[in-house]
Amino acid sequence: MISLVNTYQARLRDVDADRLSDLSLLVIPAAIVGARIYYVLFNWESYAGNPGEIIAVWHGGLAIHGGVLGGFLAGYCYISYTKSLKLWPTADVIAPSLILGQAIGRWGNFFNQEAHGGPVSSEFISRFPHFIQQGMLIDGQYYHPTFLYESVWDGFVFLILLWLLRRKSLPGGVVAMSYLILYSLGRDPKYIVAYKVNTKGGYASMNCTNSLLNLSRWS
Repeated sequence: MISLVNTYQARLRDVDADRLSDLSLLVIPAAIVGARIYYVLFNWESYAGNPGEIIAVWHGGLAIHGGVLGGFLAGYCYISYTKSLKLWPTADVIAPSLILGQAIGRWGNFFNQEAHGGPVSSEFISRFPHFIQQGMLIDGQYYHPTFLYESVWDGFVFLILLWLLRRKSLPGGVVAMSYLILYSLGRDPKYIVAYKVNTKGGYASMNCTNSLLNLSRWS
């Protein structure tokens, strides 16, 4: 589905869809590696005594910020070397697909019962569908379905980015920068109802990176 969205978006900005597919073969693995490195660095105490776990991505532990950085660096190197695509128009085309993938990926937090919000009452959680109530019941306590808040927000951002992408009069890079601003806004704890709970230190790393991303609002 994401591939089809990418192809459609490439046509909106006259980006070669075949070259974009070639780029994805490099960017996707680089994003996974970047996501893993980022997660390990911010949770080093969990891996210092057992370095073999660093490569055990099947045990979980990927950070979206590292994925974005890794993918961007790989894409930048590819474009600089091949000269087959333009950096910012390509970034604009990829941004909506990226946030759509994140909106879908948030449901992984739900199924794994991780990265949820703080405790809530049974009265509060009763406002949500039954399957979400059951998924947010962990060790006898209900928690904020933070994944749902972020998934809805990411879906909203996807629609905004798609609308911006259709406005061909906008200069290159506007859609990509809008992605950074809107995504960091949705992840910033000042703008969400419930702080995200992550027992492995992910919240601290998220907050640090968001602070850096938020600088783009003023640059």
